[in-house]
Amino acid sequence: MNRKKKLDTLLKCFNEDKKFITDGYYRIRTIIKQTIELAYIGLGLRGKSVVTPQIMISIADGQAITLTVIGM
Repeated sequence: MNRKKKLDTLLKCFNEDKKFITDGYYRIRTIIKQTIELAYIGLGLRGKSVVTPQIMISIADGQAITLTVIGM
């Protein structure tokens, strides 16, 4: 399965609302047209939200291209 198909599958399960699964929250949101952020949001010290990892993806010509990966 190529990256775009995998991303389409994720987009069916997640959206801009945080979704709690087991030990943290997952979210996929559109930053600007054709740019998507995938994030895992856990709890840090004093209940502060900690986003790690945070992955930015661009959709161009039917392909998903990784732009940045933070916190891996």
